Amino acid sequence: MLPLLSADSEVIEDGVPSHTSKETRLYRLQHGIHRIPWPASFPDLNLIENVWALSKQKLRRQWSNPDKRPHNREELINAAQAAWEELPWTRIYRWFEGMPIRVLTVIRRGGRST
Repeated sequence: MLPLLSADSEVIEDGVPSHTSKETRLYRLQHGIHRIPWPASFPDLNLIENVWALSKQKLRRQWSNPDKRPHNREELINAAQAAWEELPWTRIYRWFEGMPIRVLTVIRRGGRST
């Protein structure tokens, strides 16, 4: 159950079924909650999508060798943590710092991908 939000609240949701269901829309309508449209997996405004892509790429490269694939939950968690720690954080922070320009660019393009 969603916590009660005050009237004139705004939420950002993507297009997953739990956000677009009849019940959810009715709840927002009854409580005066405005939904700000947000595209699912929109990498121009959602930096985590780019970070996940880098992480998955690193793991896929490592796991191309069957001997290096995890064989249990603990090995999987360790591999994911190692991949996360090895990400190019300087590059990722530059993406974050450039976010104001990305937002303006997306606005100028009418919400279309940059």
